[in-house]
Amino acid sequence: GSARSIPKFDLHASIQEHRHLILGGGGHKAAGGITLVMDQIDPFRLAVNEYANGLLTDEDLVPTRIADSPIAGIEADLAAARDLSRLEPFGIGNPEPLFISERVELASITPTRNPEHVRLSIRSSDGSSRNAIAFSMGERISSFQVGPLADVLFRLEENHYNGSSTVQWTVQDIASAKT
Repeated sequence: GSARSIPKFDLHASIQEHRHLILGGGGHKAAGGITLVMDQIDPFRLAVNEYANGLLTDEDLVPTRIADSPIAGIEADLAAARDLSRLEPFGIGNPEPLFISERVELASITPTRNPEHVRLSIRSSDGSSRNAIAFSMGERISSFQVGPLADVLFRLEENHYNGSSTVQWTVQDIASAKT
């Protein structure tokens, strides 16, 4: 079998610690692979889980997303989105950049026809306004109100619709602004 890890868990060290339960294996801190006899699956799983429980905290298990760069609303425009598109194709070896714009105002929150998705109008302290879309975040964003400040993590994209192009922030995460 193969595995991927989280940043705080060294998968290779875990495989080495439990080498007596497997036929072979290896990898590195973030990924690994093993070969084992079928009747060793449960003992191996239990041993690795116990090992992980002894090392990890609840906080270590909370998914995190890291912004590549903070960006002011006025800078996150159509020209910047077009410049970023020259870095494509994005993928594992070339991840799409994530930006954070902090302390922005949610000027409007509008559910799409599918209530799982929400359109936002975001106003930055520099006076710029940007359109955003938040896919599969309808329930989460329903707890936000128009007006209070938020920190928004997003991908900067060019949106093509009805023959025109506009800048669009595709929201990856959102939180009430830090005070």
